Amino acid sequence: MSLIAFPTLLRKLRNKEYRDAFVSSNVKHALARQIRSIREQRDWTQTEMGEKAGKPQNVISRLENPDYGQISIQTLLDIASTFDVGLLVRFVRFNEFISRNSDVTPKSFEVPEFGDELTQAIIEDSVTTTESKIDLDEMENVTYLSAKDYYYTYPNSNHMQA
Repeated sequence: MSLIAFPTLLRKLRNKEYRDAFVSSNVKHALARQIRSIREQRDWTQTEMGEKAGKPQNVISRLENPDYGQISIQTLLDIASTFDVGLLVRFVRFNEFISRNSDVTPKSFEVPEFGDELTQAIIEDSVTTTESKIDLDEMENVTYLSAKDYYYTYPNSNHMQA
């Protein structure tokens, strides 16, 4: 996100066309930057990443190009698997979108792979969340409902419409 005074940004966001362009540009640039940052964090060349992802180097180059903009959810899932990280794709309010896109430093895009999370004790006996500390031992018997499971469990729910 370019440096722009917050009041100026809010004024510009009142225009629907500007909002759409703002979201599109930020998503494309953030994805490209994050893919490159994580690849570099792992000291991989584009060729090495391509080999791990089962894709040619020119595909990795395109994914790191913010002007490409044709990344599918399946490709993102493949890249998340290659990096051994989770993928979060969701619609958010504009204030959250702006907040999440305010730090565009390469370090802000780095994500440790799952094995490193365990090694670094990010996930050990407990996980800290913004709301509270959760004891993983107490969470062993908790059943998690995926969005797909929720949809099929509660098909008439107002929260998930087909």
